Amino acid sequence: MDKEKKRELRRAFRDAERLAFIDRMPLLPAIARQLFDRLEEQLGLEGCRHDFRLTTRCCQDYVIDEACVMAWLNAEGAGCDCEVLANVEDRLTDAMEALQ
Repeated sequence: MDKEKKRELRRAFRDAERLAFIDRMPLLPAIARQLFDRLEEQLGLEGCRHDFRLTTRCCQDYVIDEACVMAWLNAEGAGCDCEVLANVEDRLTDAMEALQ
């Protein structure tokens, strides 16, 4: 297989992973973006206590199904509030930018 074909296959695989990430989201991307923006604001004010206290509060503020969102965040590699932004928000940003 030549290099160009390998690049094309890698690109297709990354695009498929990005679509799968978006499909797994229990929220619309725009709602997730609002949740992450609010969480970032709160983390800037209060800092991370290495739990989901702020994420939980943001879900409550937006009347979002907290259990569903928390299960998704855990499955996507978030272990606390700051990891929501570091691990999950970055993947959302990457997926949305690449698929536009």
